[in-house]
Amino acid sequence: MKHFHNTIVESLLFAGLPQDQLESIQNIIVEKEFGKGETIFSEGDEGAGFFVVSQGMVKIFKVSVEGKEQILHIFGPGEVFGEVPVFMGENYPANAVSIQKSRLLFFPRVAFVDLISQNPSLSLNMLA
Repeated sequence: MKHFHNTIVESLLFAGLPQDQLESIQNIIVEKEFGKGETIFSEGDEGAGFFVVSQGMVKIFKVSVEGKEQILHIFGPGEVFGEVPVFMGENYPANAVSIQKSRLLFFPRVAFVDLISQNPSLSLNMLA
């Protein structure tokens, strides 16, 4: 079992999934590390996947026409972000930056959609 198992189990998106489905999900995860202030994605980038924070904190924000930063949300360990544009097939609607050294679990969109199409009960269990 990979060392990020606890992060997945504690995430609301995957809470309560049976062990076999958790193992299938773990096989598609790409672990990524970001330093403080490092950009994870920018507004308008392709929604290539979603993230779960394993360690650290991530700020989601937009920049106003006046150039001012508008913070939309700050995510910490166990929280999921970037999932809506991924599931809708859209681009990211805001910017994401690591506000401290962070370890993120990245779920590539194509691999995740393939996994759900091969195992439809996975999506039903995630919605439960």
